[in-house]
Amino acid sequence: MKIIKVAIFLAVIVTISLSAYAQGLVPCTGIDCSLCSLFDLVQNVFNLVVWTLVPILATGMIIWSGFTILTAGDKPDQVKKGRKMITATLIGIAIVYSSYILASFVVRFFAGENSVAGYSFKNGQFDIQCTGGTINDVTGKYLQNGSFSFEIKEEILLAEEEPAPEIVSGQEEVIDLGDTNEGIAVEIKTNPGVDLDNIGRNVLSNLRGAVVDAKLNLVDLKVASGFRSLDRQEELVKENCKDPEAVKCDPIPGHAITCIPKDTDGNGSVDGQNCRHTTGRALDVWGYNESGSKCCQDRVIQVMKVNGFCVYNKEPWHFELKSNLEKDKNRLSVFTCN
Repeated sequence: MKIIKVAIFLAVIVTISLSAYAQGLVPCTGIDCSLCSLFDLVQNVFNLVVWTLVPILATGMIIWSGFTILTAGDKPDQVKKGRKMITATLIGIAIVYSSYILASFVVRFFAGENSVAGYSFKNGQFDIQCTGGTINDVTGKYLQNGSFSFEIKEEILLAEEEPAPEIVSGQEEVIDLGDTNEGIAVEIKTNPGVDLDNIGRNVLSNLRGAVVDAKLNLVDLKVASGFRSLDRQEELVKENCKDPEAVKCDPIPGHAITCIPKDTDGNGSVDGQNCRHTTGRALDVWGYNESGSKCCQDRVIQVMKVNGFCVYNKEPWHFELKSNLEKDKNRLSVFTCN
C-alpha cells in the first residue's frame, strides 16, 4: 500500500516537473532578461498553477481517493476517508476557479473592458501586459569598466538600419472608420493618399477597436501606410532595393527594407500575393499625443495587441492580425502577439 502511494506521488511530481519545463517557466537567461521578463515569469507561474498544477493534483487526489475506497475491504473508516478526500478535492477545484472568475469579473467591472487595467482580464483570460520598456545602461552596454548600471526607458528602440515610415506633418488626411456599437464616430489620421478602402475587413474592424482604446489611453493613432497597389510597391522596390529583381530586398543604405512582389501562382505574371501591404494585410501605425508630437509607441503596441494585432519584432510600427499570421507559422515567429 505504501509503495503504491509513493508511486502515485512520484508520478504526479514528475508530470508537474515536465509540464513546468515544457512551458518554459523562466522566460530568459542572463543579460537577455528585461524588465518585462519579470512580468512574463509571473504570467508563466500563474498559468502553470491554474491550468497545469491544479488539474494534475486534482486528478492525482481523485485517483488516490478511488484507490483508497476500492482497497478498503471491510474497513468503513477507509471508505469514509476516501469519500472525504474526493469531496475536499472537488471543493478545492471549485474554490480555485470560482476565485479566478470572481477576480476577472471584479477587475473588468471596475476597470472597464477597454482600460489599461481591463487588459489584464480580456475575454475572461488573465494576461499580463508589460509595456515598461527595456533595461539598458546609459551607454547601451550591460557592463562598462567593470560596473553594472541601468536605466528604464519607456520608448521603443528602433532598428537604426531600418528607416521608419513617417507621418507627413501638417498634411494628414482624416478617414472615417464608421461608428462603434455605442454610436461613437471613429476617425483616424493618415498620410496623404493612404488607402484603407482596400484593407481587409477584419484588419479594418480591429483597427477601429484599437483607435477607441488608444483614445482612452490619451494616444491618437496615425497610419503611415496601408494598402499599396502593385505598381506602387514596385516603385518602392526600385527606390529602396539595390537589386529589384532579387529574391529578397537588400536595402540601399538609409532606405527601408521593402517586400519584392513575386509570381506566387506560377502563371508568369507578378501578383504580389507574397507582400502584406499589397494584399491589405498590414498597417504601419504610429502614436501621437494631443499636441501632435509622436510619442507612446509602447502604448500603441499595447492597444494594437489587445485588438488582435501582432507587431513585427524589427519594426515596432508594422502590424498584422494574429489570425492572418497563424496561417504562416514561420512568419508568425518574427512577430510578438498577445
